Amino acid sequence: MPRRGTFLLSKLAVATALALLVSMATSFAAFFLGQAMLGEHSASIGDDGVLRAVFGGGLYMTLIALFSMGVAAMLRSPMLSLGILMPFFFLISNILGNVDATKKVGQFLPDQAGSKILQVVTPLDDDTPYGPWGGLGIMALWVLAAVAGGYLLLKRRDAQ
Repeated sequence: MPRRGTFLLSKLAVATALALLVSMATSFAAFFLGQAMLGEHSASIGDDGVLRAVFGGGLYMTLIALFSMGVAAMLRSPMLSLGILMPFFFLISNILGNVDATKKVGQFLPDQAGSKILQVVTPLDDDTPYGPWGGLGIMALWVLAAVAGGYLLLKRRDAQ
């Protein structure tokens, strides 16, 4: 009897751990390097919201990776999932999040909601009904749905 469900979850766990490690290192390195280049205009890691944003950047990148793996498991193709997710994250989501008619829906898409954790200063015209951690929570729900969908479809394919 195939144990592909266990294999998938194990693969996701290892890949997520690696993504978290690399994402945190990248987020903190980017912050400190960027601040070093800003000189006297730099922010401190202890400033309000900065540590949350830097730490959240690592979590955000990790969740994007896990979401992508869940979609790839559902579609049974990493290349197909990249072909769908790249335009979605870089084009469609931004359009939906910035057009007045779709803004209320767009702000609940995974990348839009999750990116709220990266904001240190909230824009004056921001009417988002959730804060940084709420946005990351919404993103985590999308990730859970993608991973669960991938797992369930894998189990269903095993039964056939």
